[in-house]
Amino acid sequence: MKAHPTSPQHLALQAVARALQTAQRSEAYFAEYRKHHSIVEPDANGQIVRHYPDGRSVVLRKMRTQ
Repeated sequence: MKAHPTSPQHLALQAVARALQTAQRSEAYFAEYRKHHSIVEPDANGQIVRHYPDGRSVVLRKMRTQ
């Protein structure tokens, strides 16, 4: 069964398709950006780390343990 172009199901499928395309473009852009720029993000241990394109990582802040 095909959804009518103005049906809620059709509009929802279009929105999901657009969101997936945007996510794919964002992932590609971010992957390319990381090749040339350092980024700061939390790591698996909860530390704030700067990652450099050459593979180095520098811990900027360690999270306090309670």
